[in-house]
Amino acid sequence: MGRTGSSMAFSCYRLGLIFFNIIYMIIGFTLILSPVYSKFAKIFTSWPIVGGTIACGVFIMLIAAAGIYGAVKHHQIILFFFMAVMVIIFIILFSVSVAALSITSTQQHTLLKKAWGSISNTTKQDIQKLGDCCGFENMNITSDHPSCSKLSCCGNVTAYSCHSCHTCYKYLMKYGLDKLKNAVGGIGLFFSLTMFVGIYLAFRYRHLKDPRANPSAFL
Repeated sequence: MGRTGSSMAFSCYRLGLIFFNIIYMIIGFTLILSPVYSKFAKIFTSWPIVGGTIACGVFIMLIAAAGIYGAVKHHQIILFFFMAVMVIIFIILFSVSVAALSITSTQQHTLLKKAWGSISNTTKQDIQKLGDCCGFENMNITSDHPSCSKLSCCGNVTAYSCHSCHTCYKYLMKYGLDKLKNAVGGIGLFFSLTMFVGIYLAFRYRHLKDPRANPSAFL
């Protein structure tokens, strides 16, 4: 009876770990496809953003593949590597999620301003086109952004400023930057908790004996 229970526990943890990693494989595949679609749809044309998102998707798929292999083979080294990486990602993701939820409006403005100054002109043009806005806080065409003359709110103008446009900071604040911040923090906390479940499954599964192997062997 004890051996039957041990065999059932081993199978349940193995199937649970495989199912967990299949979900993360799907998430990684989605991360790979999403920026590719946005690139072809011309939503965002900045290759660093597209490349970074694809790289994250590939990384997640590789970790999930290692988890599936370790679960199927009951491989001690692979499972330990999987747990170590998941713990690191869990700490980073949990910290970022808490920081995103606790950030103040002043800190939010400072971060956005620094981000606007560091992104490329191509990305700035994408944001301006998407939000029909001009500049971050200054609509002067010669300041911190590419020309706004092709925006619909400005028309085909040759002047140095577009008085009918609103700034991109106002656009970001008006159309749910706080909601986006809360969504990012909430989603991050959710995935950090699922990672904790994966770490727990891998830890328990790694310390179980394989009922198919020699009963005296600890694998």
